Amino acid sequence: MTHGSSTSRILVVDDDLQLSQLIADVGDEIGIEVQVASERKSFEKAFADGDFGTILLDLIMPDMDGIEYLRLLAERRCTARIGMISGYDKGVLMTARRYGQSQGLAMGDVLEKPFTNDQLKSFLSSLTRTDV
Repeated sequence: MTHGSSTSRILVVDDDLQLSQLIADVGDEIGIEVQVASERKSFEKAFADGDFGTILLDLIMPDMDGIEYLRLLAERRCTARIGMISGYDKGVLMTARRYGQSQGLAMGDVLEKPFTNDQLKSFLSSLTRTDV
């Protein structure tokens, strides 16, 4: 399974459950189904069970950093669009984005924390567009 055909489904990989709930609420407002994985085990299960058009990845995770998640997604030949959201500055996010591209991943935009609801809506919409 390549995990890339359902553009309106997002897997959020973030250990901040309040932020994940906010993303799910905003996604619901704009018609995007959101599933959350807060650590590697729940990510592995969700990735195996679901078909996601987008994966939204936090670079700062307790069990495995974002680069390790990108490496894992590349090994599994993931075709979902990947967006990154993090408290790291934009330079770090863009470096991680370039790394994902070098691994053959379909890298989308990046979003720095903190952000507004409007920025989040725009970010989620850009990641799930089908004309890209």
